[in-house]
Amino acid sequence: WTRQKYVAELLKVVKSEDKLSEYYIKEFVNKIENEAGQYFIDPYLDWFSKILEQYRSNDYRTMYVGITGVNMYSGDENFLFSLYTARKESQASILSYYMMLEESLSEEYESRMRLTERIAKELVPASLKSLKIPRSTDPTCPYSYSSGVSRLDQKTLILSDPVKNEL
Repeated sequence: WTRQKYVAELLKVVKSEDKLSEYYIKEFVNKIENEAGQYFIDPYLDWFSKILEQYRSNDYRTMYVGITGVNMYSGDENFLFSLYTARKESQASILSYYMMLEESLSEEYESRMRLTERIAKELVPASLKSLKIPRSTDPTCPYSYSSGVSRLDQKTLILSDPVKNEL
């Protein structure tokens, strides 16, 4: 659905509801109309990877990661931190820090240090995916899976021994 169709259907449904529900839906619609929403990242990742073909190093260990502040999704996965493509000619990842921002998380205060640390932790999987190293099962390793920001915050900046050995 387009944003306009979604908004129209929401407003149509709320007309039969009470005034409080109508107020909340109108607030929600206002938010929808004023925010950027999520970007389907796959075509952008393909475009990024294709552009890199002309600049790519012959060393397969060279990693390319684009960084963006937009909220992104792919398929059924919403609010992604990063997405990787394994094109034969040019492998690349795109990392989004949108879901790491205090305003996206309704955190009490903004911290550039906290945001920088979160980005550093997520740059590890965005980069190492191209080396086909198995993901760490150590929850403190930055190469372990993140299922959300609270899980991301539990990671450290130190690679686990198995990941270090693979490198």
